[in-house]
Amino acid sequence: MADPTQHDSVETGRAVQESGENVGLVVNAQYAKDLSFENPAPIDNLLQQEGDVSTDVNIEVSCQGLQENIFEVSLTVKGHVTRGEQTIYLVELVYAGVFTLTGIPEDMMQFVLFIECPRLLFPFARNLITQVTQESGFPPLYLKPVDFGELLQQKMAEEGEKIPSAPVQGHA
Repeated sequence: MADPTQHDSVETGRAVQESGENVGLVVNAQYAKDLSFENPAPIDNLLQQEGDVSTDVNIEVSCQGLQENIFEVSLTVKGHVTRGEQTIYLVELVYAGVFTLTGIPEDMMQFVLFIECPRLLFPFARNLITQVTQESGFPPLYLKPVDFGELLQQKMAEEGEKIPSAPVQGHA
């Protein structure tokens, strides 16, 4: 089955190549903005090992314009692990990068900012979440790969919006 977001990426690449402009995406910096780990009942969690464990992960992407052609893109990853009604742990990470985009057509900016930039940040955020949960004494939380194109489409559908062409601020 064909991946619809792959088609968008191919079309984006063609549009950029046809523009003839000098195109670039530069990662100026990447960093953890906020990291939180909460183990509300450590003794209970160590003593109680029976029951099904449930993991809920939520990922959001936001973008903020800093200067002309310079944007901060942030991934917010929230993980909530429970056994029955009891919380085993909560982990939250805001991992961001500052990107300079040049020569990207305005109608493609949204795709680059909400798909390509988070795709570059995600492996680092995933690694940090895995390390923090493992070092806390729990089995590591491994995040599955994320299709950021699908994430953007879902968010826009939920909000009943069309994808804007060139955001200064926004969330996906």
